[in-house]
Amino acid sequence: MSARQINGLTERDALRRERRERRARIDPTDRLAWDDAITDTTMEYIRGRDARAIFAYLDTRGEVSTGRIVRACLEEGRRVVAPVVVEGDDEMTLREVRDPDSDLEIGRWGILAPTERCLTVPADDVALALVPGVAVDARGYRLGYGGGYYDRFLSTHRHLFALGLAFELQRVETCYPQSWDVPLNAVVTERGLTVFTSAP
Repeated sequence: MSARQINGLTERDALRRERRERRARIDPTDRLAWDDAITDTTMEYIRGRDARAIFAYLDTRGEVSTGRIVRACLEEGRRVVAPVVVEGDDEMTLREVRDPDSDLEIGRWGILAPTERCLTVPADDVALALVPGVAVDARGYRLGYGGGYYDRFLSTHRHLFALGLAFELQRVETCYPQSWDVPLNAVVTERGLTVFTSAP
């Protein structure tokens, strides 16, 4: 499906802007409650799959918080890796996070990332990825910030079960997916889990 122009913006750009603005207006009390509900559902899902290693994004710009998920996984003896984007490189590298208090620093675009001293981990060692997004549609396609990092990563590592985390107000009928977009396997919002495809 192609993205048409609306007042100089593509449908995807207009949707991205509108959902980011809606997300920014979430009441702080609601945000805390929704983050807690999403964390609880996500941890229940991780435990049910017995995921021994997870790839977690480190939240920024109003995304669903992953801080408590990361700490809960570490406390339960699970391995946690997070993405690093190096300037000039279009691919994400995964590095292990063992202690969020000492292993993270402000990286590219002001986003937290594991430091260089953290161990680089092959994506094949991980089975489940927590994926952010600005919007998620009824078929599991997501709309990110336009860099394409997650779509390239998921396209290269098809074994990963891609679990999106989003607020319910980010759910839309369509994200106007392009040929290179990779759909999520499932999404968790404050209302619970929606599975789009079978787990690998």
